[in-house]
Amino acid sequence: MSSATFDFALYLTSILSIRSEDLDVHLLPGGFTNLTARATFKQGVKLPSSFEYPNQVTSLILKMGTSFMHMEPSCAVPISRQAVEAKALRMLQGEDLASLGMEKALEQSSTLKFPRLIFHDTERHVLWMTDLGESKLFSDHILSNCPPQGEIEELGVELGRFFGRLFVATRNPTAETVGSLSDSRHLLGFLTAEAERVLSQSAKEEYPETKSLMERMQNALDERSNLEPCLGMIDFWPGSILISKNGECSLVDWEYFGLTNAGTELGMFVGHFHFLVLNDQASNEAILTTKAFISSFASEYFKAAPDISDHFERKFLIAYGRSLIGGTNLFARAYQPEAKAKAIDAGITCLQAAGDVGGVAD
Repeated sequence: MSSATFDFALYLTSILSIRSEDLDVHLLPGGFTNLTARATFKQGVKLPSSFEYPNQVTSLILKMGTSFMHMEPSCAVPISRQAVEAKALRMLQGEDLASLGMEKALEQSSTLKFPRLIFHDTERHVLWMTDLGESKLFSDHILSNCPPQGEIEELGVELGRFFGRLFVATRNPTAETVGSLSDSRHLLGFLTAEAERVLSQSAKEEYPETKSLMERMQNALDERSNLEPCLGMIDFWPGSILISKNGECSLVDWEYFGLTNAGTELGMFVGHFHFLVLNDQASNEAILTTKAFISSFASEYFKAAPDISDHFERKFLIAYGRSLIGGTNLFARAYQPEAKAKAIDAGITCLQAAGDVGGVAD
């Protein structure tokens, strides 16, 4: 089934026994892997008793998944990612036995919001989740709203604390827990391939180390090179953060939640913010606000997770470099050539700085 032709309205009317005129369905922008929609009902709808959410709803979010990326149909992705997101949402609610360390991460993070799982339709591959309200991607919030720097710094503190606690609390997870979550090599392999594509198109005389840098990224995918395993979002970038009109912060898209390491998570995250700084449309105020966010995020993160090893630094640099290089093709297609060149140069510098020492495989 093509995600582009999925009829959410027909799907909902067949399950909830309501009329099509009693609901509105709008596709949500920004979905790279899935097709996502918001359904709004004219009156509160009582959900089937088999669903995990007992309350009536006036709106909900539906995420329809396929075995390929919605925005890149030629790229295959495991449909099991929906079961992963369902499990991750249960863990965040403390409803799964594997959530052990998650509760520690959620302490003192009362202002962060997460979707609640309503229902996982395993037959049609549709996730039903609570609606967190009208929101903007965090990057769009910075670029278009010009929020006060103090507000953004507070957000950086909150997120830095949460992820520091998350990575510490979930260190060395059991094989049973890891086996039920995402295999990071699917997504990171795709991102590595994108970075390799950009490098291979670059002038060889300008980047004579291209082959060795590609090998460095490939070797980092080997699980044996992960000496400090923990659980994380894996697909951790500014698009994972939503900001509501009231300034509330939500973390979404947990479908790749699984075994990772702190350096890889943060390298990818910070690398994407580097793109914000290079954005031709970004005002000086937006650039300063972005830098203030990263500063406050990092400061609070390292209070919660103060151990900075050589392994962490190397994984950070590889992920940072991969994000900058591959991102010029994936996320910065509209950027000016000069901005793309700066991103590639910075990415190569990161990969060079990572060196060849580290884990078993690299």
